[in-house]
Amino acid sequence: STGALSFTLTGSDPLPSGLVLNPTTGEISGTPDTATGRVYSLTMAITDQLGMINEPFSIEITPTMFYSASQGILGDALTVNPNTSAAVTPGTYQLAAGQVLPAGLNLDSATGSITGTPEVRGLSTVTIEYTTNLQTVSAQAPITIEPYVIDLSYPPIAGEIGQALTIQPSVTGLKGTATYSISSGSLPAGLSLNPATGVISGTPTGSATNGIVVIAVADLYESGSSQVLTSVTAP
Repeated sequence: STGALSFTLTGSDPLPSGLVLNPTTGEISGTPDTATGRVYSLTMAITDQLGMINEPFSIEITPTMFYSASQGILGDALTVNPNTSAAVTPGTYQLAAGQVLPAGLNLDSATGSITGTPEVRGLSTVTIEYTTNLQTVSAQAPITIEPYVIDLSYPPIAGEIGQALTIQPSVTGLKGTATYSISSGSLPAGLSLNPATGVISGTPTGSATNGIVVIAVADLYESGSSQVLTSVTAP
């Protein structure tokens, strides 16, 4: 080149929105703000003291989309939203071929939001595709579903033959309807377990006895248990 150079754009296409040309260096810089779904055909006119040359080039702005790693709790409502660039035409979202969301979750094809109530524990990483203006990009959505704890306890059963008693459980962490059962051992004769409430009640019969019984509780997703000391004495 001879002397200082200057740079200008010629042709019918403008620069994509968000980009600018430095007329001294010829550098095009900036942050594209919209995925237009088209190829911009541009010509750079480079001028010095001896004349001008034209250099054709093209720019295509593709959309961007990503999901941050998300965590949820089994049985609790979850919403995971994508981060998607602006586009001239609203896009659509879909699971890539062969991809399956964890049970209980669904993908909104218009917004890309993953919502629902997870029904299984563990880490799932699914690939989601976003298409707008005939351009398609994909991203992975890592989702970790954590378990929760059901805490069940009973006071010791201390009864006397012929005397009615009622033992209430203490339980936290349940989600939905619970079912109680005896998983090990047995209750003293005359006592029974209510499978819906976990209450142990009745009137001890037979002979004096000591023992241990294990009561289990399960809801829709998780389970817990408690050892219960039993002691029945003669009147």
